[in-house]
Amino acid sequence: MKNILKSITVTHEDKYGLIWNCQLSELAKGVLSEVAMHYDIPFRQQAICSILCQCYINDVKPLDYKVLGNELKKVIASLDDFSPDMHEELVIGLEAFVDRSMIFFNHVRDLMPENDTQNLSALPELIGILKLIYSMKKFQQRRKKPNLKIDIQNACKKGTESWYYTQRELIVAKAKTLTKEFQLFRELVQKMYVDLKVSKLFYNKVFSRICDDYFTDCFLIIDKVISEDAKRLFARFDKSEFVTSEKIDQLVSDLYFTLKGLAIYRAHLSESAKSIPLQLDSIHLWSRCLLEVLIRNDFRDTKERITKAVQLEEVVDSNFKFSSSAVDTAGLFNKTCQLWKNIAWPEPDEAFAFVSKIVDNIANAGCFYGNLLDNRLKVAKFYDDVGSFDITEQLCITLNNLDHIRRNLQSLPKDLNFDQAIENLSHHGRDQQDRFRTVLTNILKGADDDLMNKTVIMIDQVGKKMEVDIYKHLQTFSSSPPTVNVNQAISPLLSYLQENSIKLQECLFKDVYHSFNIKIVDVTMKCLYQITLKVGEQKTSLFSFKSDTKSMTMMEVYNRLWDCQQVLKDFFFNGGDGIDLVTIENDHFYVQTVQFLNVAKLDTTRLIGLYFEEKLKAKQEENLGSLAVKLFYDISQHKLSVNGLSDPYVVIDLLPENLFSCSHKETKVCKKTLNPVFEETFTFIIDKALFQTSGTAVLFTVMDQDMISRNDYGGESVILMKDITIIDNRKDANQEEIPELNLKLSMPCISGEIFNLIDDRVDDDPNAKKFIAFRRKACDAAEDARNK
Repeated sequence: MKNILKSITVTHEDKYGLIWNCQLSELAKGVLSEVAMHYDIPFRQQAICSILCQCYINDVKPLDYKVLGNELKKVIASLDDFSPDMHEELVIGLEAFVDRSMIFFNHVRDLMPENDTQNLSALPELIGILKLIYSMKKFQQRRKKPNLKIDIQNACKKGTESWYYTQRELIVAKAKTLTKEFQLFRELVQKMYVDLKVSKLFYNKVFSRICDDYFTDCFLIIDKVISEDAKRLFARFDKSEFVTSEKIDQLVSDLYFTLKGLAIYRAHLSESAKSIPLQLDSIHLWSRCLLEVLIRNDFRDTKERITKAVQLEEVVDSNFKFSSSAVDTAGLFNKTCQLWKNIAWPEPDEAFAFVSKIVDNIANAGCFYGNLLDNRLKVAKFYDDVGSFDITEQLCITLNNLDHIRRNLQSLPKDLNFDQAIENLSHHGRDQQDRFRTVLTNILKGADDDLMNKTVIMIDQVGKKMEVDIYKHLQTFSSSPPTVNVNQAISPLLSYLQENSIKLQECLFKDVYHSFNIKIVDVTMKCLYQITLKVGEQKTSLFSFKSDTKSMTMMEVYNRLWDCQQVLKDFFFNGGDGIDLVTIENDHFYVQTVQFLNVAKLDTTRLIGLYFEEKLKAKQEENLGSLAVKLFYDISQHKLSVNGLSDPYVVIDLLPENLFSCSHKETKVCKKTLNPVFEETFTFIIDKALFQTSGTAVLFTVMDQDMISRNDYGGESVILMKDITIIDNRKDANQEEIPELNLKLSMPCISGEIFNLIDDRVDDDPNAKKFIAFRRKACDAAEDARNK
């Protein structure tokens, strides 16, 4: 009867549609009924035959598993009424059904694709039938304690592996070159990616009734087989002569990231499988050569794109703040940072080596961009000295572009997560970690210094061109008559500076504008310093305008320049909205100007005092001996007493001479002795206020009397009055207890800044004229003595 059923069902197969509902035609039912009556086949055996027939049909055509399941439930419920032979026959037939079903699970992707909703809906019913079969004691005895879950899992694993190798064979057949093999293998990995997605979204739900996690089983198999092939392929790439080929490099890079993308599915594994080591986790072990290629290709691509961006750049901001090339270059830096994040290299030491290379590449790319911008300015003849200063669009854009790139480089420690990279190297110890951080910091500093140096050179060039106009304005100020006040006289320069400052502020980034202002401060102070130094040299032409009664003295000239410096300082400070005072006051030329004018604007008496103070501080190159004296100031008698030793005689002068009624005295002449000893006391009547005046001094000049020619000069020494001991003889002061001073003798000096300042005043200051003559006379005497 079973064979008749098979024959009937196969004969009428085309009438059953896509899925057989296990219902026979009226003709088939009549034939089977006559056969059953003729052979006296019991109902139970007929039921077994029906089930076995349906199992057979399942080999060639899908069944309505719901019908088969219902019939199987009825038969299993009455198994105790079956004869052993009938029971054995049923189990053998069901075993064949189970084996065929496992083959079905091997090919579930082909037999039940995710878009075949009808077949997918039948899969739970099939699994239900298998559960019934596995629950039969006779089946369990024959299969020796079978486990449906394990059998289905093994079938699915085997099917996944078999399906993968089938797909791979298609690649092998098409791949004639290594390049083509990489391309096709990447397509295979992408196909695996899609398959895992389908497994997660569709098959996992279907198999959840019997399997722990269908997706996890498939993923672990794909991880194993695809990693083995990828490892062999990368090894071939490492040894291939195509390593330097741009096309294959790109293909290998694409494959690497496709594999990394595949590994992301780890997050969807079952909880028990998440701790299982994946072979894809070791991709870095067999793709080191690839990473070097990735970094090299990225650097090459970045430079090419930067070059093109500079060639095609457009202004981004209507006020020409910066251009598209800066935006594109910064975007390329971000792309490189994202590349590193995607690589996610797990080995800390190798990761640091690679991130160092990436930082170096980005830094070099930034410098490369700066060089391109600099070359464009050279072509535009920006660095030529010909022409006047002008705020050009190209200049402002270039400066802003450099600043934009500098700020992007400064963000790299955050973008590339320096802190995490260093923290991962904790096994090296804190000192070594600090050295690692220094390596990265120094790379960025080198690039920042290079870009900043270019910025400084460009700003210096602008300053150089502005210097011409600024100097002319200051010359005009220096030639203005004294009747014009300082603010009015300097206003043309301030207007010039204000006009250019407004233009620069509109066109430049804040930091660049600040740097520009600092340079303008420096240039302006430089010009003022040059004008100040030339006052003495050109005193006949500068500040020579006369007022109603007289021309300006040199002291007045310098005080006017001091006021000018103060006006400029206030202008640049701008009430706190401009350059900060510390920056202005630390400017080299500002310091030089202030130091010079602080002295030059003093009156002549104070300058003479500073002259001797400077002489006391100066190193004496010649050893002319020493002079022993004893000096004190008796506030009870208002007398100055001097005791001293000299060669033949000593001249004593109180200076500045114009302050004292009696300023000159001499000792007696000690004849024919190399060790003269004077027992003389000299008293000068000096007002206490003068004694305490800064700059008053006592000058000792040693002379050698010559009866035939002019007396010879032996040397001089000076002591400031403020350093002389003060006593009061009305009380307990004892002149004998005053310590003896040994004064070093030196040659007279008629050079130096202070002497020149006094010398500049000889035309308008009698005291200066008299002092300069006095000093020149001493110098002439010393020179004559030297020449004898």
